[in-house]
Amino acid sequence: MASWLLLCLLALCAQLAKGMSIASPPRTLPTTIASSPRWSTKYWSEHGDKFYQEQFGEAKEDQLPVVYHDCYNIGFFGLERLHPFDSFKFRRIRDGLVAAGIVKKDATVTPKPATRRALSLIHTPEYLGSLDSPANMARIAEFPPLAFMPAWMVRSKFTEPNLHHVGGTILAGKLALDRGWAVSLGGGMHHAHASGGGGWCVFADVVLSYQHLRLAFPERVARVLIVDLDVHQGNGHERDKLTMGDTGATVFTLDAFRPVLFPQDTYATSAIDVRVNLTGCETDSEYLKRIEAALAEALGGGQPGGKEGAPPFDICYYIAGTDILVGDPLGGMNISPEGVAKRDEAVWRACANAGVPLVHLLAGGYTKPLSANTCVSSFVNLHKKGLMTVKETAEKGA
Repeated sequence: MASWLLLCLLALCAQLAKGMSIASPPRTLPTTIASSPRWSTKYWSEHGDKFYQEQFGEAKEDQLPVVYHDCYNIGFFGLERLHPFDSFKFRRIRDGLVAAGIVKKDATVTPKPATRRALSLIHTPEYLGSLDSPANMARIAEFPPLAFMPAWMVRSKFTEPNLHHVGGTILAGKLALDRGWAVSLGGGMHHAHASGGGGWCVFADVVLSYQHLRLAFPERVARVLIVDLDVHQGNGHERDKLTMGDTGATVFTLDAFRPVLFPQDTYATSAIDVRVNLTGCETDSEYLKRIEAALAEALGGGQPGGKEGAPPFDICYYIAGTDILVGDPLGGMNISPEGVAKRDEAVWRACANAGVPLVHLLAGGYTKPLSANTCVSSFVNLHKKGLMTVKETAEKGA
């Protein structure tokens, strides 16, 4: 440990001596997503499926739409243990699904990392450029040791894994559209928005995912539902909703959170269509009753602009944080692992009954190893109930 601290100190001294962060040559960022013909609306409308495969990956017909990459996991030579988030829970959950016989170890769908060009569909050039600063990344990750690392190391150990999480969420969106559901064993970075990040969240993966779908398949994706059940407010996607001029008719937001916790973003709350204020005193039954009522209200709120008899939404992004678990140091809730499994089942069943494709993302959870074990148990329950199984794929373009 002493040698590592010495290395950090030397790196910091070198940065101060140069008056800038140690960084590799800057990458060129496009001014707009349409700066290349291959990113034009016309190209996407004609080649959307092929381009998704080239940019983000694809699944074989016999694969469960469970997306995972070993690069999801984030390590800093053991220093990650100082952070409350279990940055290796993604591998633990994958291993748990393998042990349960739901997937084979090498049979999960492998995503490609999101490129800077893909990120620029949402994120500003100024924000993307700021990510070369170790100090800024330390602020976003809420992990001070990052500030003492050279920029190339921060990029390798933190930024690159997050790019895989974004690629996984974008790919999961397309798989859900085709298969009816998809899970990415990561993602759900709901505090990041177009021009900023925080709370460990670097990139706005949910918004990037549905915006790519809107661009590539405008005839299939017009109305989006976000069900954010992480205990913290999803201010990132809410800010982007306001910035982009979306309303409840195009992006409908259900957010159940404790207002007394981070981020306390009062501006972003105006984007919420169905709000559930949690006190931290709810029992399993009380919590589930409120979530089920909110789901019923949300799935009845997507009718404006929809076709008669059509599902209320074209896709749902479920941000399934487990920081509602009893004992979570950052949540302050009292929900049991069984309560989390019932919550997840309620969301999946509500979307299935309404005919709405579902993207399940992990988001927060700070009880080690209870968070990962709870996710595995929940997925096993969904699989046993017939919700998380291979079904006939939807006809593309339908």
